[in-house]
Order: sequence, then C-alpha cells, then structure tokens
Amino acid sequence: MDATTSLPLDSEVSPTTSRSTLTVSYESPLAENGAAIRHYAIIPFPQTYESGLKLLGKYISSPRPLEANEVTLKSSAKNRNGEWIWANFTPDDWLLVVAPGSEVGLFGKRPLESQSVFWGGQIYLVFGETKDGLTKWSYFNPRQPVHSINRPGSYAEAVEATKQCVRSHILEPGKTLTFYVFKDPASRLTEWLQFPSSTTTDADAWKIFVPLPHGVLGVIAV
Repeated sequence: MDATTSLPLDSEVSPTTSRSTLTVSYESPLAENGAAIRHYAIIPFPQTYESGLKLLGKYISSPRPLEANEVTLKSSAKNRNGEWIWANFTPDDWLLVVAPGSEVGLFGKRPLESQSVFWGGQIYLVFGETKDGLTKWSYFNPRQPVHSINRPGSYAEAVEATKQCVRSHILEPGKTLTFYVFKDPASRLTEWLQFPSSTTTDADAWKIFVPLPHGVLGVIAV
C-alpha cells in the first residue's frame, strides 16, 4: 500500500489514548482462503525507528519471520480529502512524524514473489505422522538433511517432487499429501502451520507459504 492508498478502518479497534504507547497494524495471509488478516499490537513507544523494529519482534510472529531490512514502517495520516492513508517517511524523522499514542503500519519491503520473482533452490523435507492425537516428525539435522527437492512453485509440483524423492508407505495410493511450514526449523520442529486449502489450487497463495531455499517443508499423508 503506498502513500495514496486509502486505509480501511476497523470499527472494533479503539484509538490509542496512552501517551507512552504505539499502536502497530500489520497483515498476514493466514485466512483459509489465503486472504490477509489484519492484526494490531500495542507496544511501548520506541524512541527510534530501529528500536521500534526490534521491539516488534517480541509481539509479532510469522511462519517466515521478516528481517529488519525487509520491513518498513509507515505513518497513519489523513490526506487533503480526509481519507486515511499510509504515508512513507524516513527513519531519521521518526520523532518528528510519529508521536506517542499514534498508529503506524508494518509492511514488507519485498513484494510477493508471485508478483515479481520466485527464488529457486533446494528445500528439505521432513515427514510427519499423527497418532492418538499427537503429531511426530522425522529426525532432521540441518547439517545433514536426508531428503531434498527443488523449491516447488505450486502444490502440484510439490506432490510430484515428493513422490520422486521418496518411495515409502506414506505415499500409498489414495492418500493426499498435506504440507506444513515450521516456525523455527533451525533448532526444533515443535511449532508448525498447515498450508491453507487454497494453496492446493492457487499457485500465488502457495508461494506465500512455501519456505525459502534451504528451508524445511513438512509433509503428512492423510
């Protein structure tokens, strides 16, 4: 959203009145249909742009966390037509533009890959099984991954690549493959998110969730 795009208002969100906090608005594509969901967080007012980005990491989680150089903050303001917009500003002007009690928006600097480029490379597979209500994943060592495929650009590509990579009971006829992304695959596989059903037919939605090269993709056959 650029500085001339109208900002949709959410009647369920009350304006911040505290003079020592800042309201942050951000979106994540976690709805079942792949649409963005608007979230809000209230944080202690940071004295610099950079400290604000660092502080946000404690409040905002993502299947694929953004680095500080991949996001930008924009100020909520009204244009001459009285419309709410997100306005760009430079980090050095933080205290001149953003006041305690106001609202800023968090945006990714990098456009969605479906709208620009799709990075190729290897990603690693781990396989899961759910039994008696408990899901367990196969052992994964990031230094010595066992199964890898080229980063797939769609659900169909992922299914075909997985079948070519692994021949086992999890790929028995009649079973459907479901895919998962992990919150912190580098250290452990204890938190994961299933790809929305829309990703099975919508390649653009798939590209939002599929891990970047050298990431870990979870697979469960149901």
